[in-house]
Amino acid sequence: MRRGAGAGAGGGGRESLEEWYSHWLADTPGPVRVLVAAERKYGPPMLRDLYTALGERIHHERAPIGPELYAAAHPGFFEFKRGRTESPRAS
Repeated sequence: MRRGAGAGAGGGGRESLEEWYSHWLADTPGPVRVLVAAERKYGPPMLRDLYTALGERIHHERAPIGPELYAAAHPGFFEFKRGRTESPRAS
């Protein structure tokens, strides 16, 4: 892959992506924020488990990114309020 062509290169090269994938990439910061918050609050083991669960659903099942994805990845871990997924809660 040439430098600057990847999805993480500030959007460079995205004009040639399939429409579904381009639309999917627009929501990708959400899972990253969830993973960072989970690691900060609960440590590396939670990050590993949640990363694996999200990756299975996103990449293999093509699950849409959003509150339902987070709840399915780790049942009982996320609390929904007024249409938002709240930060991971303490057990």
